[in-house]
Amino acid sequence: MNLFRRGWGGVGGQGLARNPIWRREMQQLSRMTRIPLGLMNSTIALTLLLAGVGSLVSMVATSTAAGTATYHTFFSLMFFLVLVMGPTLAASSMAAERDGRTWEALQLTSLTPAAIARGKFLAVYTHLALYLIALAPVAALAFLFGGVTVLDVLCAWVNTFILAAFGVAFGFAVSSKADPPRAALVRTLLLVFFLVPLAYGGFGFGLSYVMPARWPLLHASGGPIWLPLAQVRVPFSWDYLAILVALPALVIAIPTWFFYEITVANLTGRTADRSTGIRRWFLVSSGLLIVAGAVAIAWPETPAFTRFTTVMVLSLWLVFQMFCAFVFLAEPMGPSRRIVRTWQTQGATFLQRSIGPGLFRAFVTQGLMLLLGLGIYAAVALVVSLLGSTALLDAPHLSSYVVLLVPYQLGFGLFFSGFAVWFQSRSAAPSGAVLTARLVLAGTLLLVVVVPWLLAAFVMGFFSRSPEQSLLVAAPSPLYPYALLAATPPSTLRTLPSGINLTCAAAWGLLGLGLFGRAARRCRAALRQDYRDMARTDARLAQESRQSL
Repeated sequence: MNLFRRGWGGVGGQGLARNPIWRREMQQLSRMTRIPLGLMNSTIALTLLLAGVGSLVSMVATSTAAGTATYHTFFSLMFFLVLVMGPTLAASSMAAERDGRTWEALQLTSLTPAAIARGKFLAVYTHLALYLIALAPVAALAFLFGGVTVLDVLCAWVNTFILAAFGVAFGFAVSSKADPPRAALVRTLLLVFFLVPLAYGGFGFGLSYVMPARWPLLHASGGPIWLPLAQVRVPFSWDYLAILVALPALVIAIPTWFFYEITVANLTGRTADRSTGIRRWFLVSSGLLIVAGAVAIAWPETPAFTRFTTVMVLSLWLVFQMFCAFVFLAEPMGPSRRIVRTWQTQGATFLQRSIGPGLFRAFVTQGLMLLLGLGIYAAVALVVSLLGSTALLDAPHLSSYVVLLVPYQLGFGLFFSGFAVWFQSRSAAPSGAVLTARLVLAGTLLLVVVVPWLLAAFVMGFFSRSPEQSLLVAAPSPLYPYALLAATPPSTLRTLPSGINLTCAAAWGLLGLGLFGRAARRCRAALRQDYRDMARTDARLAQESRQSL
């Protein structure tokens, strides 16, 4: 009971249920007379729409098909509702605070940025949940036609509420920066209207044609809202647990946690600790992805599927680490005096200090995690290749895929991180040049990926070289090992392209380590200069204090 009363943090021991931000937002929401009217109108309109859809389908198909169509129509609308209305409400909530001139007063209270973020999130999520609860009885129309069960609808509602949390967190992450409020709202709306249809088409309609190949019973109820139906109707197995439970949980939980930490960081002052939460998210998420990737590689499947899974896991791991490099560009050179004093007061451990603010420390952690992930993936793939069936050892060998991809990804990943930390360390105030550094990093990545292939096309066109010879010119591009796998699946590593692939990987890695070394010297010099400046300032203040006495 004491734990419940103390809550999950906040002001002293105030938790979510006692968060003053949430209480204030709920009191304001209860005074809005348009909310019940909007709920009533939405329920009536949606009921008429679903009744019309079910009636039209029942005229040309069976009643079961009409019920299934009604089910997919209703929860497709719920999908768009939570992923459009959730971010919009979150952005509007942040804009209302700044337009109403209440944001500065809110910051002057004893509320921590984490408590503010939790309170705002819970308030918007509760607002959105009111609409979902009011619309819940409309889903019963599908029962009138048949084709779906109560468990199908309940599971779909659970997924909808989880997706609502994702949408609200995304809205706060995008709109929480101290931009002009209306600009943040417009940016949120643009991203929502661009990304939501892509997600619905890819994860909805796209996967609805892929999943019946594994579970044929999904053919009868195929449609964009396939996941709840699969979670209810597919027999329980290890495939069920991995694909229908663990994978969706990772896809939703990792980005939602990231959006929350970004929101807290945006609400935190520059001299406070804005790094620990994001660094904690990075370490935990990386560990979960390493475990998930290793399980995917070791999953007993056909040889072709195992090779495809290995390539996808290695590629996605590199993309994730490169994304984190963009995120870490916002790190300060080192902890501020306020953070150091807090550490000393609270008796922070070495682990707490190691995940605190620090540009070079962040990129070293990211580089070590890149190495750890690739090493584990390579070890698992090689064990599968050695212990697998005879078919798995047929050419092209899985070990050949590993030897081609892993060294190049490690070398290029080190270069990418080294270049990022080196470029950002050149600035005296890295936090003020984050956008410039990210644009430069993105431009460098584009040049490195595209220019070698343009040169290869030029060599092949103007010098009449064969495709195999011109392909060697594109070796500096990180897409080169994929081109080798696509052109001639390797059954042996004793070839010139494979040797050039390893040479380029080593070159990228050595260049990245060199940039790490330069960045380390720059960061140490900048921190020493900051400490000297602070010491001179303290000395002048002490001298002025003595003179005034």
